[in-house]
Amino acid sequence: MKSITISILLIALAAFSGAQDSSQYHYLHKVVSFLASDSMKGRACGSEEEKMVAEFLFNEMSQINGCKVSNQPFQFSKDSTTYKSINVIGFIDNKSEQTIVLSAHYDHLGTGGPLSHSKGSIAIHNGADDNASGVALMLNLAQDLSKKDSR
Repeated sequence: MKSITISILLIALAAFSGAQDSSQYHYLHKVVSFLASDSMKGRACGSEEEKMVAEFLFNEMSQINGCKVSNQPFQFSKDSTTYKSINVIGFIDNKSEQTIVLSAHYDHLGTGGPLSHSKGSIAIHNGADDNASGVALMLNLAQDLSKKDSR
C-alpha cells in the first residue's frame, strides 16, 4: 500500500511542479523514498533517524547553486517531555529587497506514541503524503529558483 501511495503522490508532485523531464521526477522520488522509508522509522522528533534526515537535507541544500546552509538547534516541551530537534536553513541571496521563504518540516510521528493518534500501538508513520512530499517539493522549487536567479 505504501508504494502505491508514494507512486500516486510522486505523479501528483511531478504534475504540480511542472516536472516534465525525468530527472526532476527521479529527484522527487529519491527524496520522498528516502524520507518515507521504513528505515527512517517515521522520523520522530529528536530521533537518530530525524538527525540523519537533517544531515541529508543539509547536504542536498548545500548543492543548490548559491545556497548558504546552516543548522539551528531548538527544543520544545509537550506533556512534560522535552524534544530536541534541528532546523535546517538555506538562504540564497538574490540581492533583492524582497525574499521568498520556502518552508517544510521533515520530522513526523515516528512509530506512534504520545504525539500520534495510535498511542497504544507501534507502527511506522512514514509521512509520505505530507512531510516527505512537502520537503521534496521545497527542495525542487529551491533548485528551480536558484537556476532562474543565476541566469
